[in-house]
Amino acid sequence: MYQHDWIIDLADRLSDGSDGGPIARRVVGIGAAAMVCFYGLRCCLVQRATTINLSRGGQMSPMFWKEHIGTPAITFGVLLICVGLFIHFRWYWGNHKRLQYYYEIPTAISIVSFIIAMTVHLWTVWQWT
Repeated sequence: MYQHDWIIDLADRLSDGSDGGPIARRVVGIGAAAMVCFYGLRCCLVQRATTINLSRGGQMSPMFWKEHIGTPAITFGVLLICVGLFIHFRWYWGNHKRLQYYYEIPTAISIVSFIIAMTVHLWTVWQWT
């Protein structure tokens, strides 16, 4: 058994077909995706994002939240929009009767966009600190 088998399991779960019916399609595919996309759009427009401070190890303290301002907030907003699009394509298109045959390509594009957005976001955070 390899130490990093969870990565293979995660990739396998993400490549499986989406499961759920019309309720999951509406709640997750529209509701959750819209909330994530709207917060990402808000971060891009306002140029301010609040995230969990991962450098604190998740400990509750006054420094539990981290605020990004300017370019890092915009890149974080784009990252969230990519996550929201992934959720939408996976759970809405994947559970839709007519769209389920076409959901794999936009889902793959959203994953590639997420990887690019995460790289750019980490680079901008590193540059701005």
